[in-house]
Amino acid sequence: MDNISAVREKVNIIELINSYVPLKKAGKNYRANCPFHKEKTPSFMVSQDLQRYRCFGCGKSGDIFTFVMEFEGIDFSDALKMLAERAGVTLKFEGGKSKVERDQNKRIVEINKTAARFYAFLLVNHKFGEKARKYLKERGIKSSTIKEFQIGYAPNSWDSLSKHLIKKGYSPKDIVDAGLGKFRTGNKDTYDMFRRRLMFPLLDHMGKIIGFAGRALAKDQEPKYINTPETAIFHKERFLFGLDKAKSYIRQKNEVVIVEGEFDMITPFQAGFKNIAASKGTALTLGQAALVKRYANTAILVFDNDPAGVEASIRGTGILLNAELDLKVASIPAPFKDPDDLAKSDPVKFGEVLQKALPIWDYYFAYASKKYNLSDVFERKKASAFLLEIIKGIENGIVRSTYVKKFSTLFDVPEETVLAMLEKSLQKGSYFEFKRDETSVDPVIIKDGLSEYPGSEIYLLALFAMADKASLKKYLSETPEDYFTNEETRQVLEAMKSEAKAKTFNARSFYDKLTNYKKTSHDLFEKVYLLDLDERLHDPDAFDREIRTAVNRLKKGFLVRMLKDISKAIKKAETVSDSKLIEKLQKEVKKHTADLALAE
Repeated sequence: MDNISAVREKVNIIELINSYVPLKKAGKNYRANCPFHKEKTPSFMVSQDLQRYRCFGCGKSGDIFTFVMEFEGIDFSDALKMLAERAGVTLKFEGGKSKVERDQNKRIVEINKTAARFYAFLLVNHKFGEKARKYLKERGIKSSTIKEFQIGYAPNSWDSLSKHLIKKGYSPKDIVDAGLGKFRTGNKDTYDMFRRRLMFPLLDHMGKIIGFAGRALAKDQEPKYINTPETAIFHKERFLFGLDKAKSYIRQKNEVVIVEGEFDMITPFQAGFKNIAASKGTALTLGQAALVKRYANTAILVFDNDPAGVEASIRGTGILLNAELDLKVASIPAPFKDPDDLAKSDPVKFGEVLQKALPIWDYYFAYASKKYNLSDVFERKKASAFLLEIIKGIENGIVRSTYVKKFSTLFDVPEETVLAMLEKSLQKGSYFEFKRDETSVDPVIIKDGLSEYPGSEIYLLALFAMADKASLKKYLSETPEDYFTNEETRQVLEAMKSEAKAKTFNARSFYDKLTNYKKTSHDLFEKVYLLDLDERLHDPDAFDREIRTAVNRLKKGFLVRMLKDISKAIKKAETVSDSKLIEKLQKEVKKHTADLALAE
């Protein structure tokens, strides 16, 4: 029997769906309010005989696999694995992963569950956890919430967890692979990663414990938070804290509230704001945006009431907009510090703040009005430049015209002037400035971010990321790695070439692969991929001309470097009177000089 048939035979659709939404008998079938859209009168029907469901309100229908795919926001492969685990069916294959990889991943989940039980026991039942219990009580965290989030405590000991896990049958290698400990210098024993910390198990959207976050309890303890390092199953850039508990509420409201830290998520959740998840950091990633998009079309960003929190909101918006989410920003009012503080002190006020969340572009205008002194001519210039960049990024023409009018009113200038300023800004490009003197060390200057990399190389990678799949392979083949001087940009180029050779280049697949084995390359590609290039490059002919110019720019740089190196080699050869070598090098100079002339 094949995998699909084996799972289908074991899983009853009534029991499955009833574990998500309560079903009521309706004749020979079952009825419920549809989990996929809002409705007052139940129109979602499930058949025991047919093992199928259908909603007569929104039209969604299917079997056990489509239900899990739709509700969980996962693909068929993940749905099959999830249902197989539920039914106790051993799959004959699993998504291309080797048995060793599958066993290792399963082992990490198991050891994490064991560690979570250990930490939870110490917090709730042991004298070691007394200080942590007091701390949680002071923060207003209820015992039911502690249990729901499986919060625990890691004692002030170098090896208490390690010893416990060894007794449970796990090896030192298992402990290190899970990120729960490190090997001691000079032997194979381990010491614990987390000590004297409040412990938050990190559950993926399927409810599996894939890692931990440990919060310091002592004032002199640094850093404040420690997370499980990257493991075979934990990747911070593709994780949202609390999503496993919030996803059904997020789907129901078609809206997710995104906060920064664990307590920022837990306290509002405890207060009844269930459609909430935490990014566990400031700037959001592509992986997190993809997770959000599975469950909602609208996201509300709520970050701390400090300059860093505001800047976090700004940095997170580009990625979420790129994921085609309707985006709003809610500001925490003074004197409250963060979502945790506000939800604990005044839950009603927190709800009002969410209700008053501004559409992202209105938030930008409000932010600029507060940050810059608009009565000062130089400050006005900075504010106008900032807002022009924002308006330029609005793709919808109707929405853009709305904010052109708003800009016109704010700065008291005619709309025609605003449109002319936008056109001028578009010609300059958002992130790059080009020097007319192509003999400069690097004629391309990166204006915002990535300034530590050669501008010409970043610009070409950004063009590659923008290229259509059919043309990209050709462009890559025409760009030797030697044209790149920076090791990280060259690594990305080499990886792109490798991916394009294997199959048709898929940016998302490529991005995921980089996540697993090259952290710096992965981060660099994400930044490059999100760069907003000149809109005129959407014209195929203009794009082809621009990418060839960019390749040629790097080629000239390469030839200039070669000529300098050869010149040094000639001088060395002259000191030892090596006439044959001098003659050979002079021929190379002639060839490279001719190539450089053609490249001009």
